[in-house]
Order: sequence, then C-alpha cells, then structure tokens
Amino acid sequence: MAPDYPFVSKIEISLATQPFCNLRLTPVSKDSGLNGIDLGSIPFLNDWIKDSIRFGLAAYVTPRYVSIDLAALLHGYVALNFDDLNDHVCK
Repeated sequence: MAPDYPFVSKIEISLATQPFCNLRLTPVSKDSGLNGIDLGSIPFLNDWIKDSIRFGLAAYVTPRYVSIDLAALLHGYVALNFDDLNDHVCK
C-alpha cells in the first residue's frame, strides 16, 4: 500500500488461462478495391494472425506476469517492464 493516491504502487497482472480470440479483418481504405471483404476468411492469413495473438498472450499466462508501476503510469510515465517477463514467477 502506498500513502498517496492511487494507494497502490505496483500491480502484477497474469492470465489464468489462454484467452480465446475471434477476429474479423476488413480493409479500412475505401480505395483498396477490397471494401466489404473479410480478409480473415483467407485460411492461412486467419491462422497466422490467430497464432500470432495466441503466442503474444502466452507470455502472460500463469506463472508468468507483467509488473506495472501504477503510480508512475497515472502520472504519465511509461512504467511497464516487459524486458524480464520470462524471469518472473508467481510465488
């Protein structure tokens, strides 16, 4: 506990299980000629994007976590420490 607002100085976040994601990928540009086409329906592209998201989120599944200096974050400082993410283990 910290004596000043936000009364918490550091938080550690971890996911209990690997989250499931579903996505729809459509072009933003109206000039692309692909207006209204779901690019996520292309099998290899859809699988590659989902695997990339799954791989990225796996870094946050228990016992790994990310530490956030909440006080510094609320004061406008970047306080996320991802460098040694694999070294953290919840005890």
